[in-house]
Amino acid sequence: MRIVARVSSWLKAAARTWAAHWVLIVGSFFFCASLVLRWVNFPLSRSLNALQLPFSNTFELAPRYHLFSYGVYAVIVLAAGFAARRFWRFSLVFAAAILITIFLALPCELAYGQPSVLHRLNAEATDVSLTRSFTRQYLPENYGYLEDIPSHLELNTTLGRLLAAVSFLGLGWICFGVASLLVTFYAFGRVPAGKGIVSALCFIIPFATVAILLVRPVIGQHYFVQARIAQAEGYNELAIANYRKAIWWQKWFAEDINTYATIGDLQRQSNLAHGSPERHIKQAMMFKQVGQYEPAIFEINQAANVAGELGLTARREAAGTQLEFGLALYRAGGIGSAVVNWEQSLANNPVQIQALVFLARGNYDLARYQEALQADKKVIDSVGLTSVLTNAYSLAGDCYTKLGDDDNARHYYTLSIKLDNDINFWATKGLVGN
Repeated sequence: MRIVARVSSWLKAAARTWAAHWVLIVGSFFFCASLVLRWVNFPLSRSLNALQLPFSNTFELAPRYHLFSYGVYAVIVLAAGFAARRFWRFSLVFAAAILITIFLALPCELAYGQPSVLHRLNAEATDVSLTRSFTRQYLPENYGYLEDIPSHLELNTTLGRLLAAVSFLGLGWICFGVASLLVTFYAFGRVPAGKGIVSALCFIIPFATVAILLVRPVIGQHYFVQARIAQAEGYNELAIANYRKAIWWQKWFAEDINTYATIGDLQRQSNLAHGSPERHIKQAMMFKQVGQYEPAIFEINQAANVAGELGLTARREAAGTQLEFGLALYRAGGIGSAVVNWEQSLANNPVQIQALVFLARGNYDLARYQEALQADKKVIDSVGLTSVLTNAYSLAGDCYTKLGDDDNARHYYTLSIKLDNDINFWATKGLVGN
């Protein structure tokens, strides 16, 4: 009977606690869920969860950045706000304001604070279609399902970049937002009567933070629009000056190859700045459009030697040009030359997973099975897209088969089938020995 009475008292205490604090309990559950769910959905590489945020300036093949993430910060802020209530009655309201700030700041960070991340997200969305085209043309049959990838993003406006950033955010960010709102409702419900104005003042923090984050992008967009207007009216020198101001105010334009190419075109029209990096970039893009890759690579490399953001942006463009040149050579049967260009492309931009996919297949076609396996394992370690990962497992199985390692070959063919068993002819044929 004592046990029954004790259990009954526990249940009553739990019911009272739930009735008084259920909003906070549910909010805490969503915070915990946000720690393990994806916060940013990378189209090609492995996606990030809360334990891997926030972003850093250093890019790796697999986007893992910081242990102390937005989710971890949120748990610390919530615990501190809850514990400090005995000393300051508005501590939980203040903590809720900080949580809302973190929630709103992430898409701004993606769109404006770290535009290189948004560039990478957009580039990977393009790379997926390029990789799928290569797969259909040159790899064995695997008719498994294809993931839906965001496309047709509007990136030329401040609002467009913000909406693009939000389109890549995942369920972890949504759970974080729901948790922040629940904690906010709970905190306001505990505010003493007549003190609502003081609590409302705490929420100046998130709106002020977002406003501060938007200042530079809005000014940069203003100068970009003014540059477009001056260009349309034929005032080339004024347009160049405004484009440079846009580059200074907003990182997105400083990392956008098209902005530099536009400046180069205006310089050419006005017979200005002969031999400038921007004119080299414009010339390279003109060569690239007509399929003249070798002179395009030469021209873009002239700009890549410049220090600063312009040089880094030119090197990324050089990597993309070498990637396309390699594909053209591969289609023409020049597999060895294609592999050389893909290796150079990776040297210029090591985070290109699609270049690794092509390099692995090119080395396999050249009977360089060990080199193919090394590239393929980098794909396996870094890719997050099921269709690409499935093919990578199958190619690893082919490599091990050629190297005479049947146990590992069977292992990777089996992984491919487990991941995607929907008409996966490639792995099935390898597994049965055909």
